[in-house]
Amino acid sequence: MKRFFLKVIVLFFTFSLMAQNDLYYLKQAVANGYGAAEAIISQLDYGYYSGISSVGMLLKVGNSYTLSTYFSAYENYVIVGAGDEDVTSLKVEVLDSTYYTYATYQSHGENIAVVKFSPFRPGFYKVKLTLEGCSVSNSYCSLVILRKNGVNISFSTLAYVLDKIFSDANVFNQSTPLLFGNLDACFWGVTLDKDESNVTFEGIDFKFPDRTYFFYTRWDMSVTDLDLKVKVNGQMYYDKVLLDGKILWYRPQSYFEQATMYIEKQSFEPSFIVVYAAATENK
Repeated sequence: MKRFFLKVIVLFFTFSLMAQNDLYYLKQAVANGYGAAEAIISQLDYGYYSGISSVGMLLKVGNSYTLSTYFSAYENYVIVGAGDEDVTSLKVEVLDSTYYTYATYQSHGENIAVVKFSPFRPGFYKVKLTLEGCSVSNSYCSLVILRKNGVNISFSTLAYVLDKIFSDANVFNQSTPLLFGNLDACFWGVTLDKDESNVTFEGIDFKFPDRTYFFYTRWDMSVTDLDLKVKVNGQMYYDKVLLDGKILWYRPQSYFEQATMYIEKQSFEPSFIVVYAAATENK
């Protein structure tokens, strides 16, 4: 596990320059998830799940986040649940459509929980992360999904993209404080193999209609072009260039609106793409 801690330190190297706000704790949860995943990859023949391979979110104690994910039969998967420094217990579960539990693990006194899963039949399963214990009322958490012989993304590529997107977020946050807890999930890590070009993520909930939301994305150097689109109520919204990434703005018109996010990339290599979404304090 020494390599794991070294890699977490690499991801944390800008933390001393950041205030301990929502962005700080979100970065911590994401870094812990990828650090634990890299420790597994370094020891076993695993790679990243193809598609949405990581999600970050804010959870209250006792609450859960569920990700619907397609798993192939007889493939080996590992699901990593991670939390920020205030988390003391996490539970990771894999359930089918009838909520039968196929795999589960709960950590005690730790902010990392790992479970291995190999389904007998293909289909969509529910990957559920529950914040069971925390020293405060809520904390940022993350999920990372690995697959045996999955997408191979180097750690230097992961660290480069994560550092870029969180550095940009820190710049934005200084001028307009970002509210990451205004969505069910606020961070997505996408891994696509060289023969894959797009991914879709459904069911993004906007909790408050009186705020402006934005999605911001960065990607690795193998990607020559990337498009980020969001569809709400049948209408498509498109990105525009900002800094070295792309941004998309949306202001909900009513409660209970849901969005679908589309990512399409041009690259002939395995690619790593990250997106975060936040609301602004300005109404």
